[in-house]
Amino acid sequence: MAAQPPRPVGERSMGSSREAARAPARSPAWASTQASTPGAALAVQRESPESGLQKHYSNLCMEKSQKINPFILHILQEVDEEIKKGLAAGITLNIAGNNRLVPVERVTGEDFWILSKILKNCLYINGLDVGYNLLCDVGAYYAAKLLQKQLNLIYLNLMFNDIGPEGGELIAKVLHKNRTLKYLRMTGNKIENKGGMFFAAMLQINSSLEKLDLGDCDLGMQSVIAFATVLTQNQAIKAINLNRPILYSEQAYSDLIQMGCLKPDNTDVEPFVVDGRVYLAEVSNGLKKHYYWTSTYGESYDHSSNAGFALVPVGQQP
Repeated sequence: MAAQPPRPVGERSMGSSREAARAPARSPAWASTQASTPGAALAVQRESPESGLQKHYSNLCMEKSQKINPFILHILQEVDEEIKKGLAAGITLNIAGNNRLVPVERVTGEDFWILSKILKNCLYINGLDVGYNLLCDVGAYYAAKLLQKQLNLIYLNLMFNDIGPEGGELIAKVLHKNRTLKYLRMTGNKIENKGGMFFAAMLQINSSLEKLDLGDCDLGMQSVIAFATVLTQNQAIKAINLNRPILYSEQAYSDLIQMGCLKPDNTDVEPFVVDGRVYLAEVSNGLKKHYYWTSTYGESYDHSSNAGFALVPVGQQP
């Protein structure tokens, strides 16, 4: 059964993101604008991005009784200044929560609800980075709505936003019809095997997405196999990241190393046991052992641990 979309904000206070994701769907708060007083409706109609994103955001927060996020306000002010300089084409709005140059108040699902109402009319913004925030599944709901409305968005970064399987399902399904987005980053959102299956199914239909990052999303063996199958047919994808899936083959490595079939120095993992279960830790014996650094002692070049370079020496044609 398909997961019920998270209950939109603006109607009542919410509990955890999981509870919001399981709540029955209702009419979104942004869909009730016309039901407000005529004066408020006219005020919204008069407001436009051209009058200033910062002002538009402030007015909309006041209208919806939503707390103003000073970080969003600051970023929108910078965009307004760029627009005044004539730089109003191909703007990437960077509201990442790991910004250390300015004071940050992380964006929540409620904040993104207001932001999405503004961005759906900003055709000069074609990139949005809201990574390292607190969107959760509620924010994923509005991100999906934004992908339906904003047809100029080619880059969307939602990495590390505590989005779960339900939120992943919403975003994957909206990409069945989206023909604009080229690059999506879902890194670090634990959409798990269930969410991964929805993204794999999406790639059977979507023929415009070129880059997809699902690294550290706790994908399972089933979804990894599904991606491998789908990618034999999808000709649009140029780059996909599925690193750190949750696979239960750690034992199809520990045994091979213990039997001597795999040499510890020539693998990039080392098995260890916790509570009777085998896990794999990453070590620096990868195929590109000295790709980023050079050892200060010992042999600095070894064919087995630098196979990529051994096969095609630098400066020679394959």
